[in-house]
Amino acid sequence: MTKKLGTIQQYFKEDVTAAFGLALVVLPIALGIAVASGVPPMAGVLSAVVGGIVATFFRGSHITINGPSAGLIAVMLSGGIALGDGESLIGFQSLLGATIVAGIGQLLFGMLRLGERGDIIPTAAINGMLAAVGFTIIVTQVHLVFGVSLESESAYESFSMIKESFWKLNPIILIISLVAAITLFVHKQMSIKMMQRVPTPIWIVLFTIPIVYYFNFFETHYVPFFNTAYPVGPTYLVDIPLDIKQYLVFPSFAKIDQWEFWSVALSILAVSAIETLASARAVDKLDPLERNTNLNKELIATGLSSIAAGCIGGLPVITAIPVYNGAKTKWSNLYYGIILALFVLICAPIIRWIPLAALAVLLIYTGYKLATPKLWVDTYRKGDDQFLIFFTTFFATLVYGLLAGLFIGIVTTVFNHYAKSNLKLKKFIDYLTQPSIQTTRTENTHELYVKLEGIVNFVNIPKLKKVLKVSAKTEKHIIVDMSHARLIDYTVLEYLHDDAPRYDLPDNINFELVGLGAHDAYSRHPNATRILPSDKKPQLNQRQIALKTLSEENNGEFWPEVRWDFQQLKDFEFFKSRTIEYTFNTAKGNYKMFFEWQTCDITFEEGGVFSNQERYTSVSILHLPFNAPKFVLQREALLDKIGVKLALREEDINMEEYPDFSEKFLLEGADPAAIRKFFNQPLVEYLNSNPYYHMECNGTMLLIFKEMRFATPSAMTRMHTFSNELAEILLESWKAQPLDLEAML
Repeated sequence: MTKKLGTIQQYFKEDVTAAFGLALVVLPIALGIAVASGVPPMAGVLSAVVGGIVATFFRGSHITINGPSAGLIAVMLSGGIALGDGESLIGFQSLLGATIVAGIGQLLFGMLRLGERGDIIPTAAINGMLAAVGFTIIVTQVHLVFGVSLESESAYESFSMIKESFWKLNPIILIISLVAAITLFVHKQMSIKMMQRVPTPIWIVLFTIPIVYYFNFFETHYVPFFNTAYPVGPTYLVDIPLDIKQYLVFPSFAKIDQWEFWSVALSILAVSAIETLASARAVDKLDPLERNTNLNKELIATGLSSIAAGCIGGLPVITAIPVYNGAKTKWSNLYYGIILALFVLICAPIIRWIPLAALAVLLIYTGYKLATPKLWVDTYRKGDDQFLIFFTTFFATLVYGLLAGLFIGIVTTVFNHYAKSNLKLKKFIDYLTQPSIQTTRTENTHELYVKLEGIVNFVNIPKLKKVLKVSAKTEKHIIVDMSHARLIDYTVLEYLHDDAPRYDLPDNINFELVGLGAHDAYSRHPNATRILPSDKKPQLNQRQIALKTLSEENNGEFWPEVRWDFQQLKDFEFFKSRTIEYTFNTAKGNYKMFFEWQTCDITFEEGGVFSNQERYTSVSILHLPFNAPKFVLQREALLDKIGVKLALREEDINMEEYPDFSEKFLLEGADPAAIRKFFNQPLVEYLNSNPYYHMECNGTMLLIFKEMRFATPSAMTRMHTFSNELAEILLESWKAQPLDLEAML
């Protein structure tokens, strides 16, 4: 359940502490992002300050922070060159104009509620684009590590010039870079709490500034090193003005009629929206108060912040994952913005001592996290189709730019789906433009089935999302059935497994995904793209056919698919100490009108870490039309076989009137008087004549099973007979109970 948000005063201490740490972390990173983007360093700081102060009052997230984006470095760097006509100031002012236009676009996205549709872009394409951004950051910043400054029009050009920069390296600057890199690595490995309390960027600054002092970087001069003199001076340090008035730079819209201007604005809009939505979802999973972000409000907040930042000389604002956690409310974002502004105003002279090489090391690490080899390996493990989309987007982004790369990634995804679907082009296009999503309600079990057919990919998510939202208003149990879908892509399964239950469905709804068993998966990943071969239809084996027939004979319906929704089973004592892996071959129906029954096969694990065993059983569940005492009725033979003891209490409830019954069973529960009343003579006599079943009650349901193996069709028939006759006895006992009018009133 989502916990309620506390007051400002309740979490003030935690929020201010977190904000202080955030400000220490963000300050050098914001400076580095601005420098890497080819704009004045203060542009990054202004973005963070505006994001903290403005976005807080409009945002929909709680523990994220707002500030500049490393993912926009490539866009801003190339955009400034394209729009500058050789003049850096003109290029920067035009970038500010593009930032404002992008902010307006993001604001409109939020107002049009498009934040809820941010998951329709293929995941592999987004990761490929961000990996290309990370690679670009690395190949542009590595030159500063060597002490070489250059301008390049593409990541490929920067990459090709690394060898040349290496031969031109300045060893004094390289010393600073090595100290920064060693500090970064050592700090990540340290477990000393005092060291961990100070963020990594601050340690890097503290260890590199003494080198700046030692070699006197405050004046331009040459330092001899192995018989060669190398230059040092202020050009290798962060250059921010001491006069606050010089912080402000105003936008220019002189080039708004040029395609280059709109290309940059649209690129800023795309990256800002994607990063904002992705970060908000990622942090929601880590929120200690279990809150969900309003994605539309988050786009509005970042859009307004980008507009404000662009008006005074700041970079575009996004929502980012906090580097330092510990915040509890959105007000930590406001405190961090204020503290950061105070840092800059008070410590401006000290900030001017920070070496650019140290910031470059921080940004290379940021780029590495975006393009880490682990991401490539993980993408491949998700399926070769995902790796193809990822790599195509990555390469296209490097060669043609961000927007073109993302578009090519989407086209590659669609083409791959068409090639694998074995459908004619017209039929494939029909499924894309008019997805087949049908809803049916079962008569006996009151479940809503959402059946999908044909191609189920990222294009279908908006309609699927709409169907789920509308259904959730009136339904309590929704089952998405994909057994007849020809193709189900990774992005859809990721949405159904992660985002739909969190953002589009209420907490109290029972949501299941079935029908994947007949498909071929591209990998073992749970969200892997699945294909239903044209010569392979969902078929039942002989046992499943028998179980289906049996369920129909007992006024029920049968579903063979694997299910992962087994929460009701965890309410029984037997499964509280066991890990259920999945259920399948589920059937549901009604006995005697009043008793809803359910049967299924269960795979579960029990035992410790080194003695873990996989076990199987088939169970029957009776939903009682009345409240009953909680109890566990255990067969001695079953206890001996599985070698465990279940109990709500330590003592066996002795049924003195039925000694034979007490010898066959161990009966336990928290309310002996109510249990003895429940086990009346007809029930005891019936159980005495059928001493084969383990039975327990959680107050509203009875769990019944026999062996630690899957029941054969004949054994399942006997279990149905037992459960049906048991329901009849319980119904007669219930009818015989006198009405408690006082309780009813």
